[in-house]
Amino acid sequence: MITPDQKFWKTFKETNGALSVAESIFIMQAAALAPSGTYLECGVAYGKSAMSACTTLKDGFFYLIDPIFDDKRVLESVYDVVSKINPNIKVKISPLYSTDFLPKFAPYSYVMLDSGDHDEIVMQEINLVKDNMVSGGVIVMHDLDSQFLAVREGYDYLLGTGNYEEIKPNWDEINNYVNENNLNVGNISWHHTELDNPNFVGAVRRK
Repeated sequence: MITPDQKFWKTFKETNGALSVAESIFIMQAAALAPSGTYLECGVAYGKSAMSACTTLKDGFFYLIDPIFDDKRVLESVYDVVSKINPNIKVKISPLYSTDFLPKFAPYSYVMLDSGDHDEIVMQEINLVKDNMVSGGVIVMHDLDSQFLAVREGYDYLLGTGNYEEIKPNWDEINNYVNENNLNVGNISWHHTELDNPNFVGAVRRK
């Protein structure tokens, strides 16, 4: 299991957002499988998941897309924190909506889908990206099996095309590691705070 150092966790936990430490660790495992190339995250918010992916992504360009970046202060803050994680990745930030941006720089080697109201947009994003992933390319989806039913529907749809295989998380191993090292302590997150270790992330890989 890939895990970063305490310096990373300090920055991660101090960054606002909606991601658990366990989910961050799974994103690292999934991103490590992606080949070098063009990377994209839709629905970045304040950068917790982008930071996580950067720890294991290989050389490439990482486009971060979120309308929140209309706020220059947020844009600069996210760029500052994400761009320092991996010097081999060139970070580009845009306030565009994902559905406007997705076709622009395909094909992609890694995509994270976490935009806005998933019930409205997730299938639009999937239809734009499903045929625009390189062989071995990884798609990560947040809020899988959470309150947003459309995320599970979209995830199953990708597997049903026959072009994708599931990246199965070992949540027991991840959760045990988080608990043994008290990594949840001090993590700023509004994501399912009633749970010790929210595990609502899934990933698939293009065959």
